[in-house]
Amino acid sequence: MLNRFGTPGISIGDVNGDGHDDFFLCQEPGLPNRLFIQERDGQAVESSKEWGIDWIEDSRSSIIADFDNDGDQDLAVACYGMVVIAENVQEKRFEPAAILKTSWSTSSLAAADYDNDGLIDLYVCAYVNEDNGNSIGTDSNEFVYHDAENGASNTMYKNVTKGIGKISFLDVTDEVGLNVNNSRWSFAASWEDYDNDGDQDLYVANDYGRNNLYNNDKGKFTDLASKTDSEDSASGMSVSWADYDKDGNMDVYVSNMFSAAGNRITNQKQFKSSTQQSVRERFRRFARGNTLLRNVNGNFQDTSLSAGVNMGRWAWGSNFIDFNNDTLPDLVVANGYLTSKSESGDL
Repeated sequence: MLNRFGTPGISIGDVNGDGHDDFFLCQEPGLPNRLFIQERDGQAVESSKEWGIDWIEDSRSSIIADFDNDGDQDLAVACYGMVVIAENVQEKRFEPAAILKTSWSTSSLAAADYDNDGLIDLYVCAYVNEDNGNSIGTDSNEFVYHDAENGASNTMYKNVTKGIGKISFLDVTDEVGLNVNNSRWSFAASWEDYDNDGDQDLYVANDYGRNNLYNNDKGKFTDLASKTDSEDSASGMSVSWADYDKDGNMDVYVSNMFSAAGNRITNQKQFKSSTQQSVRERFRRFARGNTLLRNVNGNFQDTSLSAGVNMGRWAWGSNFIDFNNDTLPDLVVANGYLTSKSESGDL
């Protein structure tokens, strides 16, 4: 059902080794994926057929990375129920090298060398537990809008490639502890060493409730989101890291949904008046918008309102980038589903 949202991913990398970044575009089922090769004059030529990756599978996300350490950029594509790894052959074409089984409704990929063995590993996010065409899970008695725990399982794949042309991955989700709190509706994940201990930690943004912050301790993970005040229970759709306050600690920004109408309704006394106050506050949080969490030596402070970055409308994606070259990370937020023709940002 994720293809209904029209949010297939893109990835950027120099696949032909000419020093210019190219980009791969995932497509909905029935439409061929696209690979645009950048020319020296800045134009891009669509070359998916020539490179052997004009697949018509339901593709949701992709990553361009060197998975076998041979010096060129390979390709990972999250499709319906699987991840396809394609090896870069002589920087002229891609050939499928491995197919990794996943939950049906894959949503995004995140890559990092989590165990510091020199090989890039893959974390696969998934959304709907059984992708039978439902856009949300409200038809299930198990679905709790503000704290859903009936989503699909995410998967951690360890790269066990032994040499060039021998790309191989192993499912280590249970072994490394990433099976804990792993039944939420995950949209996105991002790696970062937030505690500065030399290994990559993992933040997972989930729809319909709480997020995860998996602390990496020598290749074993513990979800510390609750203990570090980084759960951010809302409609998580993307994750971005940057040291926005220049204190040496990486901070995290999560895109959610802003609704002026939702803020008005959830703050009325009549709204769910018979419900516990803590639950009412959870619902109110869903309408507030995006979240900026300042990292204070491994614990987090919500600085969204004081920094003025909560109103990102219905935010699908976000990223830090220094637009004006002043060394400070700025924010770009991709959004949609506007119900107002004005520029008020009201939903």
